[in-house]
Formats: sequence, structure tokens, C-alpha cells
Amino acid sequence: MIRACCLLVAAALGSAADGAKEKPASVLFSEGFDDARLAERGWYDGNQFKIPGQGAYAGTACIEYHWKPNTTTPDTSSVIRRRFTPTDTVYLRCYIKLSKGWGWTGRSYHPHLMHFMTTANDKYAGPAATHLTVYVEPQEGKLRLAAQDIQNRDSPHGLTQGPLRGGYNGTFYDSPGVVFRDDQWHCVEAMFKLNSLDTRADKPNADGIVRAWFDGELCVERTDLILRSTDFPEMKFDQFLLAPYFGPGLLPHEQTLWIDELAVGTERLGPIAPPRGAAAPATAPVRTLRIAAAQPRNRTIDWEIDDPDEVLDRVDQSLSELEPLVHRAGQAGCDALALPEDTLGLLKWEVAHPDGSRKLLPVAVPRMLERLGRAAAEHRMYLVASSDAIEADGAVRNTAFLIGRDGQELGRYHKVNLPLPEQSRTRGDRFPVFATPDLGGVGMLICYDMVFPETTRCLALAGADVIFVPTLGGAAVGDEDISRAAFRTRAVDNFIWLVVAMRGHGSMIISPQGKIVAEAAGPDGLAIADIDPFGGREGGDAFNTQRDMRGRLFRERVPEAYGILTDPNPPVLGRVPSNVTRDEAIRIFATTITSGERRFQEAEGLERAGKTTEAVRLYEQLCEECRTSWIDRAARRRLDQIQAREPSR
Repeated sequence: MIRACCLLVAAALGSAADGAKEKPASVLFSEGFDDARLAERGWYDGNQFKIPGQGAYAGTACIEYHWKPNTTTPDTSSVIRRRFTPTDTVYLRCYIKLSKGWGWTGRSYHPHLMHFMTTANDKYAGPAATHLTVYVEPQEGKLRLAAQDIQNRDSPHGLTQGPLRGGYNGTFYDSPGVVFRDDQWHCVEAMFKLNSLDTRADKPNADGIVRAWFDGELCVERTDLILRSTDFPEMKFDQFLLAPYFGPGLLPHEQTLWIDELAVGTERLGPIAPPRGAAAPATAPVRTLRIAAAQPRNRTIDWEIDDPDEVLDRVDQSLSELEPLVHRAGQAGCDALALPEDTLGLLKWEVAHPDGSRKLLPVAVPRMLERLGRAAAEHRMYLVASSDAIEADGAVRNTAFLIGRDGQELGRYHKVNLPLPEQSRTRGDRFPVFATPDLGGVGMLICYDMVFPETTRCLALAGADVIFVPTLGGAAVGDEDISRAAFRTRAVDNFIWLVVAMRGHGSMIISPQGKIVAEAAGPDGLAIADIDPFGGREGGDAFNTQRDMRGRLFRERVPEAYGILTDPNPPVLGRVPSNVTRDEAIRIFATTITSGERRFQEAEGLERAGKTTEAVRLYEQLCEECRTSWIDRAARRRLDQIQAREPSR
């Protein structure tokens, strides 16, 4: 047993003398990148290689891929390929290091890195359009496995990896969270097994497998996949392609990656022992980050102001008052700060001036992002802010913005779940997760989104480690205690950090175990907590405990049983009517938060002044115009009280 283990390690270490070493039968080939004579060891389709003699994980060197700004392919090393004995099952093991400050594309695709192709294509086939290409690549900080089979669009049984979109198709299998978050060496392993075929029934069996490990820990596993159809009964993996590539315009900046100790086999090879005197690769050391959730006082801009220039003056005044709040968080050593929904306080004004808001928002929102982003950047601090925004397609969307430590926008989220009164806006249609090197995967939700448990689950499944929630309300329909319990439940349901920023009250930070670890006190207060975005997820039961409970919880899901969740007309709607239409709700909302509030106060003043008849008339008007709202309920209580005092009315 000891001798077999030693042979495996020796074969995996690969070097210029690779061919002379004894290798276990499971190793198809191995490469240590100790010199540039790759062609002599079976590599082809490339002739330029940079093999730096320092900084390798093991051996004497590694291979370097460096991108100049505004390019797509590296300028230091070529694409290279290696053929191997055809096999149904293939394993990859290599070590990858990304340069300090490595940037991602902000898209759900690129960079591409490593590929396996099959006997169904020739030795020089391009990887982007084949009968099957599988991918291993870092993507927005996660480890991604993927597959495409575009060339099968005209085959008798068609595509197996999803429909074509823009000429491409593909299926993706990502690690639950961000794993690439530093500039150290990390062990990446991947496994692909082709599904079997039922030739009698002329159909594939859903038993294909993909798995991935990061630094020895399983982070991707699917055992129910179809990777080929019966159109390709003889298909086997037989080619490895190393082809780093960013799409045009997607390279964030100049950067470099290195690869070392690569091996391909038919069984899992596992991480190799680190060189003598070197530390074993590991995920980034635990580093707590200081997070803040702001609780600004009410700075709502008066809806009765008609002059847009005066409104912009009020916006500037609000920003001048919010900037010190940002600086206070920065001076407290915070790494990230979240501000509430409607950060600028424009909501009521927008409702009263829908046409004017289309001219105002394109000025006010960039001003908010520039000023608050600049203030946060002075402290190298992430910032989350929120406002309605007019997008390129002309639609108004309730939007949360994620600003990076440099003051530049990293991404934005459009509120998906709009209550009926807000449906004059355009809803979002996805839950993006933004990769960061230190906060991990970042998701955002806005206010009413939290009432729907599906929202936090979607973000958690997509790899969110921290979810920021700019809001003006709670997480459940009920009193404050119920809402507070709902926020805590959303966190522990998904083992994520939840950062809730609310105007005036209710700002808090909740751990992945559902514990409130910080709360803000008073107007313009800050809830501040030191957190480990990648930790605090221990959990389990009497029979099993996990360091990160997501690794078990999300594997215990039964998605095929949850189909009703995506049914737009579930059976319950057939017997539970709504007492208001969408258009009525929008009108009532607009009246209630503008003239309705003022007129209710007028009615109260009339009642106090003894002008009961005028008060009753105004209360009755408000009941009609603001039907089903809080004003309707409050006005009816006042009418009942008046009736009780003066029965003759």
C-alpha cells in the first residue's frame, strides 16, 4: 500500500523525465511544466510557452498565462492539447494560482481555461462547437464545471446540453460559494463520466456524473446527468485542451494565472503532498471583515415640490448628510456599508410626479453613486445603495447597487417581487450573485423580496455568502416580532449572512445560524459586526455535523418535487380572490403616500376643532379613495368613535 501511494505521487509530480517514470495504470498522462519541451511529451497545437523557474507549486517551474489589457488571449503561452487513451471516465488534477487582484468579468461566462473533448471530433476541433466539450474553469470566484454540444443541433436526437441561446448552449455546475479568493496555489480536481445508453429503447440513461474538488474538498457533485445521446454510442473522452480565454471586452485588467502539476487519469488522483518546507495549499486564512448596516433618519423629499431643480437641491442636501454617515462607518474600520431602500428619499416625489421623475432620476442616481461611492472609496469600503433607476431600455426598476472598494459599480440587482401597488415599475427577472475576493459571493434583495423564501434560497443556491437587504419594511406580513423572526429564519434556512439596512429603525446583521449579532440604535445609527463571510456555518443533527451545513442541506433538496413553486396559477388562486386589482392598488398607493396622508391629518384637525361634520365628510372621502389602505382602516375607526360619541349622526 505504501509503495502504491508513493508511485502515485511520483507519477503525478511529472517532469521532463515524465516518460521514464513508472506510473499507475489509472494515470493517462501527467505534466509538471518543468521546462518548455512540451511537444516532446505529446503536447501539440502550440509552440510558445513561458515556464518561469520561480514560484512553482512543486518541481522547478510551472506554466504562465499573462493577459495584456484589452486582450482576449494570453501573450506568454499558447493554447496546447494532449491526446490520451479513449475513456468513458476522466479525472483532472492540477494546481492553479491567480495573480493578486485578479478580476472577474461580472458576467455568467468567461474566462475559459481547461477542456475535455471526445472521439466524436477531430484532434484540432475548436472547443466552442463540438458534439461534446466539458469545461473546468474559475468563474466569478467559483469553481465551474460545464458542458456544451452545439454541434448536435442537427443530430437525430438533438442537443443534450440545453437549447441554443444566441448560437450557444450549455449546462453549468458551480461550487456553492466563492473559492478563488487569493493569490495562492490551490488544488483543482474534476471528474466527468459519460452516461450509459439504453440502445433498445433508443434513449440515454440519466447516470452521467460530474464532480469537482477544491483543495481536496468536494464542492460539486451531480450523478444524474445526460452528456450524450444514442447518436454517439462509441463516444469517449480522448483529448485535453488548455486554452485560457476572455471574450472581447471582458478582460477586467492586466492579469496572470499559473498552472502546475497537471495530471489526467481514469481514477481520482487527489492532491499531492506539498514540497518539503512548503505549506499545503489551503483556502484563504480566516479574516474577519467589519460590516455595517446604516439606519438613517427619515430624509423623504416633499412630494409637493414642483420645481425639479429644487428637488435636486434637496437630493444634494441629503447626500451631504449621508456622506458623514459613510465616513463614520469608514472611520470605524468597516469593510462594507449598506444603506436602506430609497436611499435618496425620492419615492413619494416620484409617485406624485411620474413624468418629472423620468428626467430627474437619470441625474440624481449617478450623482448618488458618484458621491457616496467616492466617500466609501476613501476608506476602501464596499457600499450598497438603492434607488429607482431608469435603465437603457427606458424601464423604471427598483434597483440595489453594489459599489466596490474603488468606488466603481460592481453590479446591480433589480427588485423581483413587487407588491401590487409598485407594479407600475418593471420587475427584475433574476437573482445575480457578484463574486468578490473577500466578501465571497454577494447577493442583494430589496424589501418585499424578503417576504418570499424563494428569493434567499435562489441566492444561496447560486453561491451567495452574504446577502444585503436595503429595505423600508419587514420580512413577513405581520407585526414587528414576526418580521424579526422571519429575517432570522431566512438566514438560517440558507446558512447565509444577512445584512438588513432600514430607514429609522430595524437595521441589523444576522449570522448564518440565525443569530442577531448587531443592531443599530436610533436615527443615523450603525449596526456594526465583525464577520467571517466564509465561516459560522457549522450545523447538523445527532447523526452528522458539517463545517458548512450548505454542503449537506443543498444536496438533500428534492427539486423535482417543487414544480408547483414555478406554477403562475397554482390551485389555491382559484379559491382565494384578491379584493383589489393591480391598477386600483397602484392608484390607492399613490394617493395614500401623498395627498392621503395630508388630508387625513386635516380631518384629524377638523375633528379636534369641533368641526365634526366637515371631519366626517373628509373621513368618508378618504375611505372611498384609499380603500383597503391604512388610511381607510384608521378613518373608519374615527368614524366609529364619532358615531359612539354622537349616536344621532
